[in-house]
Amino acid sequence: MNKKSKSKIQIDSDALNEILAKTKTGLTKARTGLAKTKDGIVRKKDDIMKSDIMKTKNCCICGEKITFAFMAEHIGGGAKSDDLLLCKKCYARLQELRFGRNIERNVKYFETFAPKIKNKVIKDHIKKTIADGKKEKASLDELKRQKKMAIKKRQTDIREIILTTGSNVEGWRITEYLGLVSTEVALGMGYFDKLKKRFGKYANPPPEPIWEIMAEPRQAAISRLRVVGVDKGANAIIGMTVDYTVIGETILAVIVSGTAVKAERLDESQEGGEEDL
Repeated sequence: MNKKSKSKIQIDSDALNEILAKTKTGLTKARTGLAKTKDGIVRKKDDIMKSDIMKTKNCCICGEKITFAFMAEHIGGGAKSDDLLLCKKCYARLQELRFGRNIERNVKYFETFAPKIKNKVIKDHIKKTIADGKKEKASLDELKRQKKMAIKKRQTDIREIILTTGSNVEGWRITEYLGLVSTEVALGMGYFDKLKKRFGKYANPPPEPIWEIMAEPRQAAISRLRVVGVDKGANAIIGMTVDYTVIGETILAVIVSGTAVKAERLDESQEGGEEDL
């Protein structure tokens, strides 16, 4: 090996040693920085744990311990006094009361702690929440009652609406014509297959059984007509007709129609003057 080659190898070795030394120094500094950061995090954690926000507080109603007081709810949602802190359980029950839910159960719950509560703000808040909850519950109950009555009246109106093929109703006087109403029920291929299976063994099946089966879709159409009439505000449907029409080759439509009217019952003295057409 000549002198020139030896000199080049020596230079490369020195450069490599210098790079390794710098890398080692950088790693040492990095470890030192990480250690300082870790020490800082530990000291910060200790400071937080010793601070007021991490000290154990008590619920102002039930007395249950609240470790994370800064996350707790307060009476009224505004004042941040430690004397007005609420645990999750009491807060949830107050919310239920506010919206009129489980009134009796929650009132009984707060009554068990009432003798121990001395703070007037807390007592007044619970009293007001209970009163508001009862008022809300009464309002909800009234809405439910009205809805139930409306449903019951609608069902009665649908059941009692008068259907007639004539142009008037005996004992009633028509006060308003509300217009034409109609409903349709379509029967597909499956329904005709049902007829074929039922009567296929007969060479000439009598018409009566077929009409018995057809009565089902016909009654469905009439029932729908009752609903349509009531929705239109009628208490009677006159001139009712039932028609059948074929759509294509596989669909039979049952069409029930009539005129929706409002009618009022006549007095006995007036009934003689009315003619049943």
